[in-house]
Amino acid sequence: MIKRLAINLLVHFAFVVCYPYLGPHGLLYAALSFTLWSLFIMLGGLVLNMLRFLLGPLKFLENILLFAVIGLALAYVMPQADGVRVITKLKNRQLPTGKDIKHGLTAFGLDRAGKRTAEAVTAETRKAVNALDKRAAPVAAIAAEKIAKAAKKVEKKADEISEKAKKSAKQATADEPASSGGK
Repeated sequence: MIKRLAINLLVHFAFVVCYPYLGPHGLLYAALSFTLWSLFIMLGGLVLNMLRFLLGPLKFLENILLFAVIGLALAYVMPQADGVRVITKLKNRQLPTGKDIKHGLTAFGLDRAGKRTAEAVTAETRKAVNALDKRAAPVAAIAAEKIAKAAKKVEKKADEISEKAKKSAKQATADEPASSGGK
């Protein structure tokens, strides 16, 4: 199964590197696609293990078939900034150029030699943290407001209970001499 997950990662990596102009949500699409295909591979692995008893050793063909199915699915549905499907580009012999591959590698923080550059990783990390900060601030403000309201309700309820306890204590002390004086 690890080999199949590696094939899945390799296919997604290759498509994103070779056709890097994904548009605004392209990397999110690639991540979700990888995750869904990984789940499919894991569930399919269970079924294949059951069927392998009947089919015999077809592991190599299974891997080739998986590679082809993931590749075709990505070629048909992977978003591109220019709106042209990858499969159409392949049919028209619009193969990726060196510039495309370099651009695709930089999306993963890799330079031409395949080494992660500290600047690229730092820049992408800052972008991600800033995006999370922007999304988290309104949620945190709403949460703080709700917590403050809940705290006020708890405080009010505690005051009510305290007042009732004081009244009960006064009433108990007022009733005590009357009941003890009658003995």
